[in-house]
Amino acid sequence: MPSRRVSLSGILIAIFALGLFIYALQRVGTAEILAGLRQIGWGLPAIVAVSGVRLAARTLAWRALMTTPPPLATMAGATLAGEAVGNLLPLGPLAGEPAKIGYLRGRGPVADAAAALGLENVFYSLTIATVIVAGMGLLVLTVALPADLRVIAMIALVAMLGMVAAIVFVLLRRPEQGGSMLARLPRWLPVARLEAIESKAYAFYASAKGRLGRMVALEAMFHVFGVAEVYLVLWLLAGAPPSLVHAFILESAGRVINVAFRFVPMRVGVEEVGAEAVAAVLGLATGTGVLLGLTRKVRVLFWTAIGVAVIARRGMLSDLRAP
Repeated sequence: MPSRRVSLSGILIAIFALGLFIYALQRVGTAEILAGLRQIGWGLPAIVAVSGVRLAARTLAWRALMTTPPPLATMAGATLAGEAVGNLLPLGPLAGEPAKIGYLRGRGPVADAAAALGLENVFYSLTIATVIVAGMGLLVLTVALPADLRVIAMIALVAMLGMVAAIVFVLLRRPEQGGSMLARLPRWLPVARLEAIESKAYAFYASAKGRLGRMVALEAMFHVFGVAEVYLVLWLLAGAPPSLVHAFILESAGRVINVAFRFVPMRVGVEEVGAEAVAAVLGLATGTGVLLGLTRKVRVLFWTAIGVAVIARRGMLSDLRAP
């Protein structure tokens, strides 16, 4: 019975996403889209290459936290496997991150890899929240938004600032100072087990502090190349250097879409509609957001295909089946 519910929800999500995708294409028009794709032309390999640098940055950030890291090629395989699983399944990172650890089984200390991945994800979330806050701040300060949209943007900005503050608080506190926050949870929850996990996580965090600087620099590199990717697409479409502020705002909007619609495989439809809405607010040409979304689809499909090949070679194809 659970599998039926998952299958039904997956079908409904697919129908919803496909409907949005078709709507976005029809709204812009086939002629406009084809013209835009011709404008991008041979720039597409460069876009894929830039996205490859981003994947490499996150792989190196994860590896930087390990005490005894596996070879870089093995780590790259784990990243690609996780990306493929996360992109193809509605569970997104809930399936993709464990797939990375599964890939490393028998190829290195799994406990060390899992702890490092968990900590890397915390800092990755922190940097994403920071990028979103900066992007929304720029949107509010540089664009004449309608009153209702400005209120929504301000509320979202405050919410993300709260998220950043919460993550920083968790990273800076110590479980032994004032007791664990988990002690306040209801007794029917496995508090003792959660506290043990919390203690191990803080212990690993303390031991990895000397390696945090390199990891944070690599996470920043990931986002810098994200803006560079958008900047390159806008340049190819317009035929002239675009606004760096516009590229940053569109990249931060892409982060919001990724976070909010992780359950939609490859963000089909939602990315095109969302990016087009933001591009319209920025006063960019019709179809800019849809074409940005389409180029992202191409590079996601490229790396996902390689990830599936890596998974097949490792004998992990069962990880692509929905639970």
